[in-house]
Amino acid sequence: MSGAKSHTDGNGIDGETTASPTAAIGVLLPLLACPLCHLPPYAAADGVACSKHGTFHRSGGILSFLPGQHSAFDGHWQQAAEVQRPQAKLDAARRFLEPIIKSDPGRRPRILDVGCGDGVHVEQLLAHDRNFIIAGVDYSMRALASASRITGEWLPVHADAQHLPFADGSFDVTISFGVQAYLDEPRRGLAEMVRVTKPEGLIGLWYAPRRRGVAGLLFAVTRGVVPHLPGWAQRRIADMMVPFLGLMPTSSTLSLRTGNWRECREVILVNIAPRHIAFPTASEIAAELSHHGCEIIARNDAIEGEYWARKKSR
Repeated sequence: MSGAKSHTDGNGIDGETTASPTAAIGVLLPLLACPLCHLPPYAAADGVACSKHGTFHRSGGILSFLPGQHSAFDGHWQQAAEVQRPQAKLDAARRFLEPIIKSDPGRRPRILDVGCGDGVHVEQLLAHDRNFIIAGVDYSMRALASASRITGEWLPVHADAQHLPFADGSFDVTISFGVQAYLDEPRRGLAEMVRVTKPEGLIGLWYAPRRRGVAGLLFAVTRGVVPHLPGWAQRRIADMMVPFLGLMPTSSTLSLRTGNWRECREVILVNIAPRHIAFPTASEIAAELSHHGCEIIARNDAIEGEYWARKKSR
């Protein structure tokens, strides 16, 4: 490829090699698009290539569109990789995925998990039905290194949720659990999810709900202070909050009764430490989905902060 640049990212994280999921790149290649120019890439020896922007390499099973990029959440996912997933997290994932599991989105439904993290939703989907074809996108290579150990027909993709490397209308279902609120431009992230979902396709979202009253006030004060502190101080404050995890805006029932101290502390840190996190109201989310041509689907047993919508045909 004359004049093309080469994007390299090494083997996993800090020399760590990862297991490769069953290759889904052959199925998903026609759906990919260069995030820089939106041209369709073509297969290369070790990944995919764009005629304008060169090769995006696949290493350790992960296809990277962000060579050399690191996430502020890498430390969190390093900690999470060292402990077993708490049952409360698995239960929350199963509850969230019920609309996909109970519906019939297509013959070989293509599912995109935006902000897949360590792959808990990917794993639950593949355990239910190996006929699903899944792509999981995350900004953190450490998270993807953990997720890539999950076997099945799915593709881990290192990319920005605000610039998804897929063509319009590529997926039958697009989900994002607790991720959109952390983006620099949440509206752009949601617009990207809608763009890559086919007409009549499903979109599943979870946002941390706002807490009101005394708990909400204490959380707001904590959020105003903790992001500006050094890491050691953030951890000490999180340790003090562990016994009160039930007051946090999380989706799981994780507490010291259902998990260990370290697991609880990590959940607290991802809620109080990031410099940017949004807590949109239900009406704000409904308005934004409507703006992008989506209709919310009611679900009586939905967990707090959960939204499912169908993209209308235009």
